[in-house]
Amino acid sequence: GLYEWRAVLPLIAISAPLAFIGGQMPIKEATFYIVLGAALFLSSAALFVPTHRLPVKKLPQPSVMLVSAAAGLLAGFSGIGGGIFMSPLLHLIRWSDARRIAAFASLYILVNSVAGIAGQFYKSGAASLNGPLMTYWPLMLAVFAGGQLGGVIGLRLLPLRYLRWITAIVVGYAALNLLWKGVHLT
Repeated sequence: GLYEWRAVLPLIAISAPLAFIGGQMPIKEATFYIVLGAALFLSSAALFVPTHRLPVKKLPQPSVMLVSAAAGLLAGFSGIGGGIFMSPLLHLIRWSDARRIAAFASLYILVNSVAGIAGQFYKSGAASLNGPLMTYWPLMLAVFAGGQLGGVIGLRLLPLRYLRWITAIVVGYAALNLLWKGVHLT
C-alpha cells in the first residue's frame, strides 16, 4: 500500500529504457569511479538538507520525468539501480513522505537494475557475466539480506531523520572512496 501507481509508473517507464541504454555504454574505469563518486556525493549532500524547512514546491511533472530519465541513464551506466540518485531529489521536492519514497526507491532500483543488466547482456553477451556472477554471488546474498534487514529497521525501528542521516553518511563515505580511486587511476 505504499505505492501510488499513477505517480510511480511514469517515472519507471522513462528510466528503465534509459538504464538499458546506459548499461550498453562503454566506460573507462577511472571515469566510472569519478562519475559514480560525484553522483553519490551529491546524493549524500542532498540527504543532509532538512526538508521540513523547505517550502513545499511541486516540480512540474515534465521536470521530474526528465530527472528520472537522467537517473535511469546514470543507473545503467554505473550499474547501481538509480534509487540513490532519485530518492534525495524526491525528498528535496517533498514528492511524498519518506516511507513512500523508500518504497518507490526499492522498486526503482529493481527495475533499473534489471534493465541495466539487460543492456550489459546485449552489449557483451550473457557469457561475459558468468565470471562476475561466480565471484560475487555471496555479495548478492549479503545485499539481499542487508536490504531486508534495512527495510525492517527503516520501517519499524529508526526515526526517519536518523535513517536519512545514516544513509547520507554511508553514501558519502562510499562516494569519497570512489572519487579517491578514480583520481588515482587517472
